[in-house]
Order: sequence, then C-alpha cells, then structure tokens
Amino acid sequence: MKNLGILLSVMIYAVGIYLMTGCISVKSSGKQVRVTPESYVLTPDTNRNLCMDVTFYVPSHYFSKRSRLIIVPQLFLNEKMNEELTPLVVDAPIYEKKLWRKKVAQNYQDPYETYKKTTDNVSAGFELPYHEKVTLPCDVHTGHIRAIVTEDGCGDCTGLDTIDIALIRDWATLMQDTLALVWMEPKIHKGKGEMILQFVINSYDIRPEIGDNYSQLESLINTLRPVLADTLAIVKEFCIYGIASADGPYDFNTALARRRAEAARNWLQEELAIRPELSSRIAVDSRPEGWLPVYHAMVADGHPDSLAVKQILMCYSEGNDDVQEYYIRRLSCWKDIRDKYLQEDRKVEYTYIYTLHEPMQATDGTLISFPKEQMEANNQAVLCLRGGQFAKSLDLLKEYDHYAPAVMNTLAVTHFRMGDTLRAEKLLRQVELSEARYNLGVLIAQRENWQEAYRLLKGSGSVNEAIAALSLDYNKEAKIVMDQLADKTPLAEYVRALVAVRLNEDTAFWTHLRNACQSNELRRRAAGEPDFKKYRNEEMFREIIK
Repeated sequence: MKNLGILLSVMIYAVGIYLMTGCISVKSSGKQVRVTPESYVLTPDTNRNLCMDVTFYVPSHYFSKRSRLIIVPQLFLNEKMNEELTPLVVDAPIYEKKLWRKKVAQNYQDPYETYKKTTDNVSAGFELPYHEKVTLPCDVHTGHIRAIVTEDGCGDCTGLDTIDIALIRDWATLMQDTLALVWMEPKIHKGKGEMILQFVINSYDIRPEIGDNYSQLESLINTLRPVLADTLAIVKEFCIYGIASADGPYDFNTALARRRAEAARNWLQEELAIRPELSSRIAVDSRPEGWLPVYHAMVADGHPDSLAVKQILMCYSEGNDDVQEYYIRRLSCWKDIRDKYLQEDRKVEYTYIYTLHEPMQATDGTLISFPKEQMEANNQAVLCLRGGQFAKSLDLLKEYDHYAPAVMNTLAVTHFRMGDTLRAEKLLRQVELSEARYNLGVLIAQRENWQEAYRLLKGSGSVNEAIAALSLDYNKEAKIVMDQLADKTPLAEYVRALVAVRLNEDTAFWTHLRNACQSNELRRRAAGEPDFKKYRNEEMFREIIK
C-alpha cells in the first residue's frame, strides 16, 4: 500500500507539471502571434471602406490544450478605441469537450459560436487568415488597427499579446480639390513698323509722288489692311509716331513731327475707309530722334571725329538736344555731319495691338468658326463656379453641339462641383489642355489610383503633385516639387513634414510640423499619421499636437 501511495503522488505531481506547462503564456515563453504583411498601411476606397486582408501566425505551444484563443482586432481613431472588429476564435481539444458538456448540462449559449475554429494540435503552429471591411468616418483621415490576444478557459491566462496590425491613412483627403479653370480671351496680336518718307522742307503733307513715298505707303496699306479693315478684329492700341529730327530747334521739330504723324493717320483713314469708332482709337505722337543716330553712323563709317561727338552727348545729356546741337555745329567736322550723317528722309513709326476671335478646333475635331459666344459663356460660367452658382454655370454651357477645349474643361469642373464625378472624368479625358490634365489627375487621385494620378499631375508643380509622389514613395521627387514652391500654407508645410520624415531630415521635420499644426484639422491628422509614428513618444511631438 505504501508503494501504491508513492506512485499516486508521483502521477499527481507529473500531471500538475503538465497542466502548468500547458498553460504557459507567450510572455514567459518569448513567443508572439505575428501578422503579415508587416508595416501594413490601409487606405480607404471612394466609399470610405477599409478592406483588411492579413494572416495571423500562431506559434507552436502558444496556448494550452485546455484553452480558447481569442484575437480581437480593434479600430483606433483619434487615439481612442472606436470599435471592436470581428474576432478570431480557436478552441483547443480539451476546451471544446468541456464547452460541449457545459452546453448539454447547462444549456450554455456560447457568444463566440459563429466565429470559432478548432485545432487538434495546439503544440504545432498554424495560420489564421483574416478578412474584414471597416468603414472610416468622413471626418477621420488617420488611425490604426490593433489586436488584443486573450486566452479563456484556464482561469489565469488572459491578455497574452497586443499586436499592431495596420496603420490607416487617407491620402486623397490631403489633396486640394481646387480645380483649374481657364479664362478665355481672343488671341492678342502685336505689330510695329516704319515708313521712310520724304517731305517738302518744313512741311507735313503726305505726297506719294516724292521719292520712294509711294512704295512705302503701299507697304503700310498691305500691312494694316488685315488689322483695320477686318470687322472681327478689335483694336486695343494703335499709335503713329512722327520722328523729330535732331537738326533744328527741338520744339519746332517735335511739333512738325507730330503733324506728319497726323497726316499719315488721315491718309491711312481715307485709303482704308476706316470706321469712325476705330479712327478715334488711332493715337498720334512724336518722338525726338536726337543726335545718337548721327554718332552711331559716324562710328560705323569710321569717322575720326566720332569721339568728339560722343563727349558732347555725354556732357550735355540733360534737357533737350538743342544744347548738344549748339556744340556739335561748332565742331570742325560739322560740314561732314550735315552732308553725310543727317537724314534727309523722315521716319514715321507705328505700333498696334489688336485681338481677333480666330477659328478654334473643338474637342471632337470640328472647326468652330466664330468662338466668341462660347468664350463669353465660358467666362461667365467661371465666375459662377467661383461664386458657388453651379447650376447656373451648367445652364450657360450645356447647349453647345461642339465644345472648345477650355469650355469643356469648365463644363467638367461644373459637373464635378455638382457631384457627378464620373461625368466630369469622361469630359476631361476628351480635352488636350494642361488644366484639364491637372483636373483629371485630382479626380483620379480621389479614386486612389495613384499611379495614373501621378502621371497626370507630374509637371504641374503643385502640392497635389507632391502628395501623389509621396503616395508612391517617390520621396525625392516630392521634395523637388516642394522646394520649388513658395506656398507656405499649413497644408504645404504638412507635406514638407512628410517629405522630411521620409528623408530623415529631423530638424526640417519639426519646423514644418509646427507650421502645419497651425491648422486644427492637420494637427488632429498628425496625431495618427503613420509616417510620424517614430516621434509619437517624444515630448516635442506631444506638445505640438496637443
């Protein structure tokens, strides 16, 4: 009997040791549940849904044969637990039997019945795939998902692990949706020319029969007829200048030059039958020629006294040219200057600026011969969009059969503002215009298609281009964009902080983060920004985002 008692004592001791070792938690064994992919960042889709697809790896001997393993993912928003997600439950063999007896004997209702799985061998490691969809609130842009691992059944082993599953970031909500609009203007044309005319001395009458005047005047007519005779052209500026001679009294020459300009205008008006309202826009003026052209002509000719003329021009540069003439006439070379370098012919110059509603190719290839109506409607629609009158903008633009590119861009922005993003995208894809390309990039970014969005936004030199680059880990490209931008708004500074942390520029990071957090919305976002994770325990970070 004594030997039997000893045997029983040894058996009880052995079972106790077995049960104790079977209940050892991860904290003492050094093993942990792992999750893949690691460093998982979730991005919401256009419906604000987060689609989580991960796999948990439970190591061998992680929980006992008498226990239930429960993994409860939790959604944290604004550093607070927002909701518990669908749990993963695994029952060990002995626990399953105990639970069955409890159900039979006590009519027990298991709260985890619909979630549980069983395993025959808890000593071996196993995988648990996990798929879950979570809806992110509209006003939340960052967060994280963490799982609590507990063990239920042995009465002692709970709270085995805490696992970081995923970080949450919504790139699209960083994007500016200020879309580009095009203000349409008719094409601006500028021109200038000159005539070398001969006049009877001290006279200002235009006489085509003298010298080469006829061919000079004919050239003027051929140049200006398309401008002044075209009823579709709108002349903005037109001026005819008589060039005042250097030889003779300044005041007399200037007045004479102006009269010659007036004579040229009157002759032009008669020859082209210019409309009175247009004629009133043709200004006349005079401009003194001075002695500088004489000096340049002497230099070009290699005249030895050109230096003497230069010295006079430098010494007497103030006031009109009468003083210069006084001293130049007293040079020994005056006869040469008078005979060789003073122009006998007189110059009349003209400059003009006009706009013209030229034919324009529509997005479907049709030629719009008179686009003025569309231009005016487009510009009114742009003003309506800026004032929030989206329906009025649509009314202004919806009646055309063929759209100029800029007008279709405005129409697309109108549909976007009215909530019809698909229609807006369809229209923008038909437009070859830098503004439309940019706008399409913004729309595509909202669908989280970052490769295409970046391709469309690249080269725009905008904060949005930098954000698209960051979404694809093109960090150096994003830095180049932001370094070239003068934008110092909180959003631009936030993007610079993201660039700095990715390029390990700590000093720049703190500066930009502090500037960005002048915005309350960005300060809240920064608290959960995945890229800022390594700074979260630092006092300076907590001070900035508090």
